[in-house]
Amino acid sequence: MSAVDAVGIIAEVLSWVGGILGMPLLIAALILRARDNARQAVSVTIVEDLDAQPVVLWSVGDHTYSRPLTAPEANEGNELLATTGYVFSRYPDRLALQRRSPPAQRACMAVALAGIIVAVVGFLVSLIPIVW
Repeated sequence: MSAVDAVGIIAEVLSWVGGILGMPLLIAALILRARDNARQAVSVTIVEDLDAQPVVLWSVGDHTYSRPLTAPEANEGNELLATTGYVFSRYPDRLALQRRSPPAQRACMAVALAGIIVAVVGFLVSLIPIVW
């Protein structure tokens, strides 16, 4: 067995491992993204309550919701202003001020892309013994 054959075998194994890990994680990330895209934009107003604590107000349909502004949201510089928030149509009482994907979706997508890149590069390298 020559070195080129050994590289081809190792690359073939890496392409299978990358594909087997990457594809299910990519499907999971796409499912999470599809679920997350069910958010709708709503107009949000940030006001202070009687205790001088920032409160977020928003309306969906005929209902008005409110919740206190969390510490990370307050640290982002959200002064008393009107902005855009995002709510799920099934759960209009859950508001996010940023349309950022959840950490699980980002992690699945990153690992899936890494696995798929390893699979593609491994497959291309495994073709070297055929050409060489």
